[in-house]
Amino acid sequence: MVGRLAPAREQFDRWHNRAMTSTRNARYQRLSTFLASRDDDALADLVAVGRVVNVGVGGSASLVEIDGVPVFTKRIPLTNREVADPDSTANLFEVPLFGQYGIGGGPGFSVRRELEANLILTDAVLAGQTQAFPILYHWRVLPGRSPIPDEHADIDAAVSGRGGSPAVRARLEALIAADRSLVLFCEYIPHPITDWLAEDPVGRAAAFEQQLSEITAFLRDRQLLHMDAHLGNMRADKDRWWFHGRLCVMRVWCRGTADSGCWRGPSWSGSSISTSRTGS
Repeated sequence: MVGRLAPAREQFDRWHNRAMTSTRNARYQRLSTFLASRDDDALADLVAVGRVVNVGVGGSASLVEIDGVPVFTKRIPLTNREVADPDSTANLFEVPLFGQYGIGGGPGFSVRRELEANLILTDAVLAGQTQAFPILYHWRVLPGRSPIPDEHADIDAAVSGRGGSPAVRARLEALIAADRSLVLFCEYIPHPITDWLAEDPVGRAAAFEQQLSEITAFLRDRQLLHMDAHLGNMRADKDRWWFHGRLCVMRVWCRGTADSGCWRGPSWSGSSISTSRTGS
C-alpha cells in the first residue's frame, strides 16, 4: 500500500492543484461563456459537425473544436416523460435496478441523475476540491437524438433478457421515440489510461493507487456512484488520470414520481440553460 506522502511532495501537490484549478477555471469561464451565448440552432449545428467517437446505450459522443480547444460532447436521448417533469431525478419509469446501463446495456433510470452528478463534480473541480473529473462547460436540451444503439434496436429481445419487465419495455419504447436530447459539453481528456500506464508501468503504479484511493474517498463523501468504471472510461494527461463516464448521485436514487421526495434541480424546461444551478 502507498504510505503517507513526504512533506515536500505534499507541498508540491498543493501548489500543482492550485495551478491546475486556476488554469481550468480560466478555460471554463471562456468556453462556458461562449456556449451559453449561442442559441439552440447554433449549438445543434456545432454538435452536428463533430467527429463521432462512440455510440452506445448511454447516447453518442463526439468531439468538436471551440477556439482551438477540443470539447467532448455527449448526446443523451430525453424521453417525453422526463421533459414533462424537468426538475426531477426520480426513476419515472420505475425501472428495476437491473435496468442500469452497465448491466447488459439496460435502458438506465434518469438522464437528470447524470446531469446532476456532472454539476456536482464541476463545482468541486472549480473550487479546487479535486482534479479527477472533466469539467462540464455547458448543457442544453436540443432537438434530435443519437442513433438507436444495437442493444435497444430489438425491444422484444431486450425486454425478454430482463425478465419481461413492463417498466423496461416502457422506458425503451420512450427512448426510441425520443425527439430531443440532453447534450453535455465537457472538458476533453485526450489519452487512454492504458497508454499512460504502459509508458512506465512500475513507476506509475503508486500514483495510480494513490489517485484511485483519493477518487474513491471523494465520491463516497459526496454520495456519488460511478456506474461504468472500466479502463475505457479512465483517461490520463501527464502526471494524473481522470474518470469519464456515467456517474449517478446516490442520494437521489428513488422510485416513483417527482412527488416521492426526490431532489429537484435547475429546470431544463427553458432553452439557453447554462451549467449554473440558478438557470440561464
